[in-house]
Amino acid sequence: PGANVKLTIDTRIQQVTMDAIKDYIAAAAAQESKGYKTASSGSAVMMDVHTGAIIAMVSYPNFDPMDFVLSMEGDEQAKEQVKYYLGLGDYKAITTEDKPLVNRSIQETYAPGSTFKMVTALAALETGIISPDSNVYICKSPIDIGGWIFRCHERPDGGHGPLTLERALATSCNIYFQRMGVDTGIDAIDKYGQILGLGELTGIDLPGEVAGMRASKANKRLLRPEEYDKTWFPADTAQSSIGQFDNGFTTLQLCRYPAAIATSTLVTPHVIDEVTAADGTILYTGSTKVEQLDVSQSSLDAIKLGMRAVITDSEGTANKYLSVLYSQMPIACKTGTAETGNEESKKEYSNGLFVLFAPADDPQIA
Repeated sequence: PGANVKLTIDTRIQQVTMDAIKDYIAAAAAQESKGYKTASSGSAVMMDVHTGAIIAMVSYPNFDPMDFVLSMEGDEQAKEQVKYYLGLGDYKAITTEDKPLVNRSIQETYAPGSTFKMVTALAALETGIISPDSNVYICKSPIDIGGWIFRCHERPDGGHGPLTLERALATSCNIYFQRMGVDTGIDAIDKYGQILGLGELTGIDLPGEVAGMRASKANKRLLRPEEYDKTWFPADTAQSSIGQFDNGFTTLQLCRYPAAIATSTLVTPHVIDEVTAADGTILYTGSTKVEQLDVSQSSLDAIKLGMRAVITDSEGTANKYLSVLYSQMPIACKTGTAETGNEESKKEYSNGLFVLFAPADDPQIA
């Protein structure tokens, strides 16, 4: 007899997560407006913040392994599905876009958008640019940073005025984080992104994981073919500070990172609980390695306060969606909208992201 493999996945939450992604995509398609293409794919991860055990991991569109078996037995519907999975014949274009055989949660990278702003905040706090008690920047829009004109997304004509870190996270003010990011510097932002596990392999016990990339001076030199474009500019820091430019991370990394803020530790994600032989001997257990973060608790607490305000502040970007839920389950979270570069050329909406840990006062999951 073979060994038994027990996963950390909770099948109930896995199913609810898959259904939620499908339902959202269907609802978005039904409300398509302005001629823009809405979402056709998505991914989500839920993880135990203390152990790294993966509770749910969904990538959609997905595939049914039984279709490959049934197709070999002559099932016509299964044969058609396999053609779609492999991009054969007329399915080539749609399969190239849908990528049903790719696990988006660990094999695709996405610009994090505003979900990255906690990294910029941590870098500024840890380097002394701001402190938990003194962290006001003035949002003035439009603003010139290194010869580039930037506008506040929420209040493009005028800006928010003075903002604290808590309110800047709540409202997701780009100008606040761009100004703070330029003062902090890209080297420090890159350093704390690495500390929080972004742009790094998580070590999950699944094949095919990709590392992604953090925006940095070194990576810009590697990525740009022309010598004149290898220089790092203040506007590059401004873009990187709000999760754009060269930043690209997996969904799993964007789950592990708020877990790190919640617990001040970096866990090793795993989907295998244990493997046991037929006689009950344990052959393998998932890694529960936990690494303590070298950051001050006061910095993390200041960020957590802002992540709660994303819901509790009347102008918080998730207030109208989650304020009712908050009374039952306090959540610390961050919304993000990341430009893909295809908004105008292909008439696509930007990517939407959401990261969280909960309960906010006693973190269990991210």
